[in-house]
This record gives sequence, C-alpha cells and structure tokens, in this order.
Amino acid sequence: MQATDRDLTRRYLHGVWNAMRHLDTLLTPRLTEELGLDLTDLVLLEYVAHTDLGPSQIASVMRLPDHTVSRLLGRLELSGLLQRTVATGDARRRVLRVTPTGRQALASAHAELSAGLAPLLRDLGPQRLQALVETLTLVVAAEAEADATAATPET
Repeated sequence: MQATDRDLTRRYLHGVWNAMRHLDTLLTPRLTEELGLDLTDLVLLEYVAHTDLGPSQIASVMRLPDHTVSRLLGRLELSGLLQRTVATGDARRRVLRVTPTGRQALASAHAELSAGLAPLLRDLGPQRLQALVETLTLVVAAEAEADATAATPET
C-alpha cells in the first residue's frame, strides 16, 4: 500500500467513525426520548419495513450476530412496532411485518432524522449529497462483492 493509499484509508476510517458518532450523538437522544429507539433499532425496523428479509438475512446485512437481531426483534415486537409470524408452508421461516405503530414510529424517526441532519445536508448541497450517497452505495456493493468472493470456494 502506498503512502497516499494509507492516508486515504486513514481519512476514510476517521470520516466514517466521526460521521457515525455525530449521527449517534445527534439522533439517539431524540429517538430514545421520543420513541424508545436507538439507531440500531431504527435501521432494523427500516429493513423490516422495506424488505422481505428474514431475521438471519437481516443479521447478515447488518453484520450482527443472529442472536442479537433476534433479541432486538423481540424487543421491537414487545414494543408493538413489529410482528413476527411463522411463514405459511414453512414453519422454519419467520415473516416480519411492521405494525401501524411501527410505521408511525418510522415516520417520527424520519422527522427527527430530517430535523437533525437537514442543516448539515443543506450545507453539502444536492450534488455533493448525491455524490456522497452514490459513493457509500459503491463502498457497500464492493464490500458485498468481496464477501461473496471470499465465501466462494476455489475450484
């Protein structure tokens, strides 16, 4: 790795870390006070609301242990934000659905997210924000591709 690669890697690491810490500091108190959620709960609820992934698949994409996701799902279910049911025709599979209360919580969380992040994102401007989102999407896709390559046995 060249010195410039190391510098870029370091800057990426620090940038991601500081962005996550800022997001956590800015939003977690609001989410906790208002909805009893943290950022992990919010992201998990987003996956349930917008995908048909099961618990193990969500654990995989969130890079969390299965038991952690199961515990979080249980907590969200007890809070009335989601339902877990057994899939018709396959008793091993769980179907996850966001409840109307969960949808309201997501809407409130998005409002909090917008209120907290709007000033920062407005300063970026639409073109830089779009570039940031595209770059993050590319990083995630490259990581998923690397994971798939590592998991594929060589012939």
